Amino acid sequence: MRLRLVIVLSAVIVFALPELSTAQNREPHAGTFAIGADAGVYVPGPDFHAGFSPDVFLEFYLTGRFSLRGMGAFARPKADNDIDELRQYQGTFNLVINWEADYWHPFVTAGGGGYLVQARSGGVDVGNMHTLAGCNFGAGVEYFARPKITFKFEATYHYVQQGSLFASPSGLAASVGVKRYF
Repeated sequence: MRLRLVIVLSAVIVFALPELSTAQNREPHAGTFAIGADAGVYVPGPDFHAGFSPDVFLEFYLTGRFSLRGMGAFARPKADNDIDELRQYQGTFNLVINWEADYWHPFVTAGGGGYLVQARSGGVDVGNMHTLAGCNFGAGVEYFARPKITFKFEATYHYVQQGSLFASPSGLAASVGVKRYF
């Protein structure tokens, strides 16, 4: 009886303790920072073609499920009219909510920010650069390849005020990237 109790308790300790320590080190948790970068495409409406759009971001986790993310992005969608491209710099600040599903973490995001937009033709700026306000919302998923490294996919719609531009800079961004937790 005593030997059986020792064997059962030893088995519980051997199998439970590594799992408990893994659970404590899982990311994300409150106070965690993450940095990352994405590459993708940005498609702003019917007047344009998809343009390359890289971004970088810094994220701070308020809890394991809620984070604040600051992001800087760049896009250069091409056009078929008098304007060759619409160069766009984006600075946004978002709230991100994620759900844990083992290695997969789906998430939704919403926020707003500033957009610097410049039309170009023949490699030359056309008119002044416009500073416009906008908001965005999207969804995506992260895959934990390592305890502190994820690969992510995200699709986000950016609504940007048109201002005095000839066409709306609003559009859909789709990207893949990598994220590192600290």
